[in-house]
Amino acid sequence: MRAMTNSDNDTRPLRIRIVAELKTHNPAARYGDYPGRTLGDYITEIGGIRGTLIDNYDQPREVSLAAFDGADPNTYLDLMFIEQTSPDAEFDPPEDGQVVLAEYDAPTERPPYMPPRSDPR
Repeated sequence: MRAMTNSDNDTRPLRIRIVAELKTHNPAARYGDYPGRTLGDYITEIGGIRGTLIDNYDQPREVSLAAFDGADPNTYLDLMFIEQTSPDAEFDPPEDGQVVLAEYDAPTERPPYMPPRSDPR
């Protein structure tokens, strides 16, 4: 695994935010012939409206989809993992319709399948 570095002198962890938004269209279609995932798919995956989601680092994260309770389970859910570019960078506020599901320190190592973090300097 590659080490996640912020800068040569800064050892503070970067943060990751999981943001979700209901969509009427398949948000994954931009990647080709991918079927996308619905709110119902995620509810099944995490075992209910609250549960454990595996993040893009293959780590379990507790999330709640309660903000979407009562929504059509066949509606697409766009799940985004947003990483800070530096420890001092603020996350943008969620856009209308977006819900922050979790925020946590990024693991100290990046998995080999993830591209290296670009140096913001």
